[in-house]
Amino acid sequence: MNMDERITRINELYHKSQAEGLTEEEKTEELNKVTNLIENGLCEVNQIMHDTLQISVTDRIRLICALIIVAKGYHEENDVIYPLCVQELKSENSEDGHDGKIVLSKFSSIIKKSCCGSYVENQKVISSIEQVLLHSNLHFTVNGESKIKTLFIKLYKTIIPFINNIDVISPIFNIILSYVDVPDGEKNDVVITPKTTTNLMVKLANIDHNNTILDPTCGTGAFFTPTYHAMKKSIDLIKDESKRQEALQHLKYSAIHGIELRSDIWQLCIMASMLLGINSANIREGNCLNTDIPEQVDTILSNPPYSVPGKGFSLLEPIMSKIKSGKAIILIQESAGSGQGGDYTKNILKHSSLIASVKMPSDLFIGKAGVQTSIFIFQMGVPHNPESLVKFIDFSNDGYIRGNRKKASREINLRDDGTATEGAGDTSGDNEDIGTPDATEDNTEE
Repeated sequence: MNMDERITRINELYHKSQAEGLTEEEKTEELNKVTNLIENGLCEVNQIMHDTLQISVTDRIRLICALIIVAKGYHEENDVIYPLCVQELKSENSEDGHDGKIVLSKFSSIIKKSCCGSYVENQKVISSIEQVLLHSNLHFTVNGESKIKTLFIKLYKTIIPFINNIDVISPIFNIILSYVDVPDGEKNDVVITPKTTTNLMVKLANIDHNNTILDPTCGTGAFFTPTYHAMKKSIDLIKDESKRQEALQHLKYSAIHGIELRSDIWQLCIMASMLLGINSANIREGNCLNTDIPEQVDTILSNPPYSVPGKGFSLLEPIMSKIKSGKAIILIQESAGSGQGGDYTKNILKHSSLIASVKMPSDLFIGKAGVQTSIFIFQMGVPHNPESLVKFIDFSNDGYIRGNRKKASREINLRDDGTATEGAGDTSGDNEDIGTPDATEDNTEE
């Protein structure tokens, strides 16, 4: 299937997914077909960038993000920056008019308009893209066309037609971010949380449009997409139009917050938030222990670095202690809950109650990290009662068969054996049932 045929097929499948009368499961199934087709196209584009254009992995991610952002443009009330069109790229070799300069000019204008934060923060994002667009050979013309234009045309036949469709663009952006290759990434705790796991954790948090979430170690923002979808789904149920608009404003400007220590990863997270349409000023660069936490935060979603003291709890405990009420859903190395969390786990129980522990598959991070993890669910603001029951759930067999083939699609590397489920029920209320289909449950006193 060539790219033109693929884009036609994607359009057909997308329209099918929006047909009236489909159940939520049927709609998701059709959208997954759309995502898989686009992913196959992106794999081809990635291969072209590697084989033909010879672009490094890091530069590929930045370049794709930048090209998607300029193709999307900017629109906020009466303030408009029009999307970049293929025809605007002239493939000239002149110093001032080459394609790298054209893309960078548009990208810089959008970054400055998109509330990314301070001037210094804006310049960091712009400089990282400038390095790719101006200080490489991508703007040089080969056979009458720059490498930048070649890639832009490929993206126009793969993903750009869907950049304003949040149902399609958000999972695709997660696929793009999965290409991130950080030197010694495992040693530096740079591992992207799998989509099935972030979806599960958002469901465990029972997130709706009233919540304000924080990921204190947000990386590329893996939790932002499922959080956005959960909130948007809740907003769509609001009948009162004024309340609905108020909820939409909250989602766009104040509902989702993140903190990331590594500057290069933070820059990618900024671009991810821009494509989602959320306020990127809420994604801050720095150490989460030295960053102010917004008072309205009532939910923590996190997969912290396991190499720090307490297997990551040293970063989360001080933050959890500041939140008066709400849930913390944390994916962490299982041994943190059985002694290796040190005094941090003891201190957490002084201000937060452990509701449940969900044991995850041992191959969750196959090819990236070989650790046994669990999801710990806490009720913040309520000291733990030693007499209370804690639910332990064995979800180590989640129904997915995982692979680690380098050039294989997500469809190949993550296969449903026929029993997979991403849902884990409702954890709201006072230790209500959080039953997980096909999981072994064990109510045990803490």
